[in-house]
Amino acid sequence: MPNKIYLDLTEDAEPPQWFSTEKTISFIDTVLNHLQYTNWEVSVLFCSNDFIQKLNKQYRNIDEPTDVLSFALNEAGSQFPYTTGDIIISFKALQENANFFNETEPKECMRLLVHGLLHLAGYEHSTNNEDEPMLQLQETILEKLQAEW
Repeated sequence: MPNKIYLDLTEDAEPPQWFSTEKTISFIDTVLNHLQYTNWEVSVLFCSNDFIQKLNKQYRNIDEPTDVLSFALNEAGSQFPYTTGDIIISFKALQENANFFNETEPKECMRLLVHGLLHLAGYEHSTNNEDEPMLQLQETILEKLQAEW
């Protein structure tokens, strides 16, 4: 079965001019196919810092905005024939990351999407150190797919 990808924006989200729903869905599908993940149902929500801060406080007990949150609705490799979950990304934090890392906003968006998908697949990291295996995999995927996409 093909993957199902849903994308939405909160009412208070202010998408940048470069943002395209169609291209974002296409990129997510490309990542899932590259990783050979099938039968996935993924919902991606782009939002404001205020919105993601409330979720971060509620679910992680951290009262500050973050760039990306992932919520797996079932565990990868479980008895279900698919993996499903939600990814939430703050446009404002995405912009701040891009400025901080001297990266384009579309590339930072790709990084956050890959990061969220890897979390849904069961990958974890305890730090943001570049030697974390999950973060190394993330960068390998980005290098390969950015060249193709």
